[in-house]
Amino acid sequence: MEELSKLHQRTAALLDVIWRGIPASYKSRYRRNIWQQFEDNVRSAAYTSSLGKFVNSLCLNLGIEFRNGDDIETANDALREGDDRAMLKLMREETTLLVLIVRLRNQERREQWEADQAERKQEEQESLQPGFGLPIEGEEKQREDTRFRRHNDSIDQHQSHRLYSDVVAYSRKCATPTLV
Repeated sequence: MEELSKLHQRTAALLDVIWRGIPASYKSRYRRNIWQQFEDNVRSAAYTSSLGKFVNSLCLNLGIEFRNGDDIETANDALREGDDRAMLKLMREETTLLVLIVRLRNQERREQWEADQAERKQEEQESLQPGFGLPIEGEEKQREDTRFRRHNDSIDQHQSHRLYSDVVAYSRKCATPTLV
């Protein structure tokens, strides 16, 4: 596979920042065709003479809000590079490739986020184990589980017996005729 040129990388980075600035509500509303809309908007906005106008046009059309300082810095770096014509030409001619790169980067971020969430959930599960958060393994875990079950069973039996006694006492009280 061919390595991407620096121009491709910078252009894809700018589009990635723009993609992340699209509000979640907009992405959710148009989830069936959001990528096609993004591609079409990039292509049509690229028919201008300045990269600043391009970014402004996309921001207006897609309701983009830059939230992250790093994103703003990346966008400013792209605007300061001075490759406006080359970047705009690339966005007009290779829009599909550039949007595909953005999609792949987005997928990588999502997979990383999901892996982080799974790891956090695993850590939470381990911290809920008996023994002050220390993981219990092997036979010791089985013994601990058995003790825990026996303890709960004895509590359940005691509560069941007490409930039964209360029900019997109440039914006897209700069944006893009272003289007036």
